[in-house]
Amino acid sequence: MFSSIRIQNYILIQHTTIFFDTGFNVITGETGAGKSILLGALSLLSGKRAELNVLKNKEEKCIIEGSLHIKKEDFSDFFLNLDIDFEEETIIRREISPKGKSRAFINDTPVNLKTLESFSQQIVDIHSQHQNLQIKEDTFKLSVLDTMAKQTALLEKYQELFYQYKEQEQEYKQLLNENKKAQQEIDYWQFQWEQLSNAQLQENEQEELEKTLEQSKHTEEIKQHLAAAFYLLSENENAVISTLQNIKQELSSIQNVFPDIEEYLKRIESNLIDLQDISPDIESLSEDINYDPQKIENDTERLNLIYELERKHQVNTISELLAIQEELESKISKVAFSDSTIKKQETRLIKLKSELEILAQEISNKRKTIIPKTEKKIVNILTELGINNAALSIQLDNYKELSENGKDNVRFLFTANKGVDLEEIEKIASGGEISRLMLALKYILSQSSNLSCLILDEIDTGISGETAKKMAKLMQEMSKNRQLIVITHLPQIAAKGNKHFKVIKSVQKESTETQVVSLDKNEKLKEIANMISGANILHERAGHRRRRPDL
Repeated sequence: MFSSIRIQNYILIQHTTIFFDTGFNVITGETGAGKSILLGALSLLSGKRAELNVLKNKEEKCIIEGSLHIKKEDFSDFFLNLDIDFEEETIIRREISPKGKSRAFINDTPVNLKTLESFSQQIVDIHSQHQNLQIKEDTFKLSVLDTMAKQTALLEKYQELFYQYKEQEQEYKQLLNENKKAQQEIDYWQFQWEQLSNAQLQENEQEELEKTLEQSKHTEEIKQHLAAAFYLLSENENAVISTLQNIKQELSSIQNVFPDIEEYLKRIESNLIDLQDISPDIESLSEDINYDPQKIENDTERLNLIYELERKHQVNTISELLAIQEELESKISKVAFSDSTIKKQETRLIKLKSELEILAQEISNKRKTIIPKTEKKIVNILTELGINNAALSIQLDNYKELSENGKDNVRFLFTANKGVDLEEIEKIASGGEISRLMLALKYILSQSSNLSCLILDEIDTGISGETAKKMAKLMQEMSKNRQLIVITHLPQIAAKGNKHFKVIKSVQKESTETQVVSLDKNEKLKEIANMISGANILHERAGHRRRRPDL
């Protein structure tokens, strides 16, 4: 439940901090004073999207911060999974920068809006005026039956399986589309693969062929120079090897009388050995190199084939061609096994759907079983709220297809008058009747849920007199088990609150500002008297004594 909420630079609120009671909190104020502003701030803490125009001062950021008292056993997994430090007094915060950037925090740890929304939904339910339209929604009406049937856990199990089924169904459709497309292209893939496969390409083959062909063009030149080199090394009368041998002999003759020459002799000997090794190798190279027109033709054809394949596939290397060949083989293989894969996916879907059908039927049976009790409970509450001749019939029809909430289509048929046929609520009920019905449904949901805070925004629309007193009594009962924050225009409801806040709008120095102030006992009495009579008994703060915002 909310211990407090701090609002800074939000629409008409410059700065205010509100400390809530654990039970029944009421918020009143004249029309246009800014009660909806307060509700908007609370909605931001529930993960709703923010607009840049919420900033009162466009140069400063907006901060909405709520302090929540929670139990560790209820949220230990949530905090553990997100690696957020748990605090019994947990702080949730929204910040909107002047540039429009929105950030959310739980205990000063940044979180995304979906996480903040998921966390807040486990704590607080906000009912705004337009949510009376929920009465038209199957999901809301079914949630009443599921709450009464105490099958929230069963429904969550079903929905988890349903989302899994929808995901698998999407994969199955994608497989069918891919297979259909692949069947249309497999012949072309097969042709391309066979071309590459028949070419029997080898890594580095292109470079070797290019090198060989380049040598073939210069065969005579290479052979001539190799022969000349061999001749100069070994065959010439002044051959290098012979000359070195003579030099070695000359220096050896003075080795005994001139020891310093020994190091040079070793170096000459080493060079001589190298040249003696090189000479026959060069001769052999010269003899091995021959002009072979057939080989040149074969190598040229092979290289042209490689070039043609590279141009066709728009690549530059054999490595890339081999990668394309492997990719084509994989595609062909997938098509070959796609029928088997599709069959397995079909089997998986059939199994999931069968499990869903069983769960959906179980959910539907429990809904049908609880209908009489639900009808009676709602009618009893409506009677307490002054609709003495209320009659309600809840009817379930099965869809052909599974949906997020099972297979049930639900209708609430209603009448407030004897002798009048029951019709769907949204077609026959007045605004005041819908307000009372919504309160009855919220009462049922609150009694069976773990929510610690319920916020009601003018759910008393169209209500007055004795009915308002009965509605106030019902709200007072609701607040015994959870925190209740009610925005109201009825003095009967305001009188029952444990803590009373008033929203006041004033103009200061050409600036309009909204404040939320906490009323003491005497001020509360004056405010209620003001609501009853319409007189300005509790003066505006600017014309009487000023109060600080609730601290």
